[in-house]
Amino acid sequence: MLAEADQRILGSNYGSVRPSIDIPALVDRYMDGQLMLDPLISGRRPLDEAPEALDDLEAGGVLRTLLIP
Repeated sequence: MLAEADQRILGSNYGSVRPSIDIPALVDRYMDGQLMLDPLISGRRPLDEAPEALDDLEAGGVLRTLLIP
């Protein structure tokens, strides 16, 4: 297809999520043990160590680091 074929690029905030409804439901599922998120976290660091967390990511030592305030 050509770009001239009446196509548009549209932004999307939150995709199709309804934040006021879906986010509390996800939190409830996590708190009830139905949504297993902890295995997805490969590291934890204080928020002030965010640059080091990015270094860890770049070095391939972690996939997801949780920054804690």
